[in-house]
Amino acid sequence: MLIHLNDEEFNSFIGEAMRVLKPGGTIVFYGFLAKDHSIQIHPYLKHRTISEHEQAVGVPLENRGSVDLSNGAYHLLIGEKPFNKYLL
Repeated sequence: MLIHLNDEEFNSFIGEAMRVLKPGGTIVFYGFLAKDHSIQIHPYLKHRTISEHEQAVGVPLENRGSVDLSNGAYHLLIGEKPFNKYLL
């Protein structure tokens, strides 16, 4: 579904997902990701890179596997929301 969102909608969605995710909670992405910024197979779809997902989330994402295609790959990315030091 994320490939159907423009940059503003994507960042808003990710921001809300991270807001409601509990500290120590896991965020998971699975879908088609571009290998580089130049890959846009369809004009109405936004294929983002792993680093673009990491930048939006604000935490490192571990790549737990992928299926390579000619212009990109399906990836399973997993990240953990850090604990807020003020909540401990």
